[in-house]
Amino acid sequence: MSCYTRHQKKIDETLGFGSEERVHVLVINHATRRTAMTPTQTRNLETLANQLGTAALTTLIRLRPEIRTASDELREAACAAMRAKSRQAIDELLDDGKACPWMAETVFASAVMTLVNAGIKVLRGN
Repeated sequence: MSCYTRHQKKIDETLGFGSEERVHVLVINHATRRTAMTPTQTRNLETLANQLGTAALTTLIRLRPEIRTASDELREAACAAMRAKSRQAIDELLDDGKACPWMAETVFASAVMTLVNAGIKVLRGN
């Protein structure tokens, strides 16, 4: 089992999520439909989207540990909010990454926090 697979399994077990509930699935779907791309570009974007989704879920767990004991409905609502925000986050990530490639890590962190903020709002009841 690869390190990534173990890490993803740990996230799934911690949250109690199945693969159908992962945020990054929607992120990948949006990212690959954005424009006509070559297979290599699609794979690169899928990798980026996977990393974005994983980072967002990991950050959400670390910032709001109560998600571990939250009801299934509340967890799904938080994920739904993150999925809804993913289109904007990906668009900003790609646009800002093209405009300022030297700030790639900061731009990625901003996209992660955009998704996390959407999930936290739901958990707080806002």
